[in-house]
Amino acid sequence: MVVGGTFAWFTDAELAGEAVFQAGTVEIQACLKTKTDQDGHIDGNWNPGDCSQVKYEIKNTGSKQVRVRVQLTGQWYDEQGNPWTPPEGVPADVVKVSLCEDSRCPCSYWIDSKDGYLYYTQVLDSKAKATLSIHVCLDGPKTVNAYQGKTYVLKGSLEAVQASNHAPFHEWQVDLFGRP
Repeated sequence: MVVGGTFAWFTDAELAGEAVFQAGTVEIQACLKTKTDQDGHIDGNWNPGDCSQVKYEIKNTGSKQVRVRVQLTGQWYDEQGNPWTPPEGVPADVVKVSLCEDSRCPCSYWIDSKDGYLYYTQVLDSKAKATLSIHVCLDGPKTVNAYQGKTYVLKGSLEAVQASNHAPFHEWQVDLFGRP
């Protein structure tokens, strides 16, 4: 005689919860806050020997901590608004742009790395702001009559990268911040 049967075991099943990973965002905004001459006036009548202060406010509008750098470039324009280049024999290096280094326009936490960028040395938290103050000076002796009536336009190009995981080093190939 053959005896057969089935066995039953007590069992249960349930889905494990989902592990959700949402990527953070790197977003920045910059705006020109002020442009003043050495006496603190906003003036459109720039003279050889004058220096103006320019302040940019940079805000981290993303969700991640970031590192920030700015590249400033300038261009001369003629009276009709066309790009202008000084003719041969006229000095071209008459504008000097530098970080403010006096009490009237502090530039704490910014460095000029000499690679064409100004770097903010602190981590900029989400929703935090940083102010970049610079001097823009028109050389007195070098600025000859050829510059009369011309307009100099300074533009800033701002970049941000996540502050974590050595991203500034990998993205910008600079080790200004130390790699944790």
